[in-house]
Amino acid sequence: MKDIIKNEKPEDRIFAIGKNSSNRAFTLIEVLVTLSIFIFIISLALGVGLDTFARTSINDERDTAIFLLAKVRARSLNNINESAHGFKIVGDNFVIYELGGDEELVPFNDNFTISGNGDSEVIFEQLTGKTGETEIFTITGTADSKTITINTEGGISW
Repeated sequence: MKDIIKNEKPEDRIFAIGKNSSNRAFTLIEVLVTLSIFIFIISLALGVGLDTFARTSINDERDTAIFLLAKVRARSLNNINESAHGFKIVGDNFVIYELGGDEELVPFNDNFTISGNGDSEVIFEQLTGKTGETEIFTITGTADSKTITINTEGGISW
């Protein structure tokens, strides 16, 4: 027996594993089960990915509205052009403006509806940044909705 092992070439030992493996293969059931598990995992990841995209989109719109509200409030507090400044929603645009002055239109995404209580307009008083009343803006999408509240002191919360 020792003679057989001594005369054996290293290549024979390496390929010995494959010599008897001609009957080894995956069955159709094993392949189908593996594929179904793989497809299930991919479908979960895809569903989470699409939901994340929808939430990110609505958060971007909310952040744009908050940025514009903060910008308008800062202009009023800093008494830019010695005037109050406002924010409103007209059609599919955010509008920031100076009372008796220029307006700046910022379009928002068509996939969302943005509404406010009352006339959907906030005017920040010059130097104080206060508003006449509490205003609530709601951004609604297919997956979620976000609310922005501006209190009478001019505080913006979301």
